[in-house]
Amino acid sequence: MDGVTIAASDEMDVTLAFSCLMAAYFEYGVQYPRKLRNTLIFMERYVFGITSAESSTDKVPYTVQRAGSMLCA
Repeated sequence: MDGVTIAASDEMDVTLAFSCLMAAYFEYGVQYPRKLRNTLIFMERYVFGITSAESSTDKVPYTVQRAGSMLCA
C-alpha cells in the first residue's frame, strides 16, 4: 500500500484520513506494522469503536487496555 492514493479530496481532514487508513487495513487484510500495532489497536477499539470478528479474538495488549480504561474512566 506504500505510495498508493486511497482518497483524494480538498476537504480531507484527520478523521477522514484515519477512517480511510483503517478501512484499507480491513479491506485488504493487511496486518498492522509491528511498531504501530498498539497505537492502531487503540485507535481501532477506543477511538473508532471497531471490533471485527478477527480482532475480537486477538488478545488486546495490556498497555492498550490500560490506556483505554484511563480514557473511559
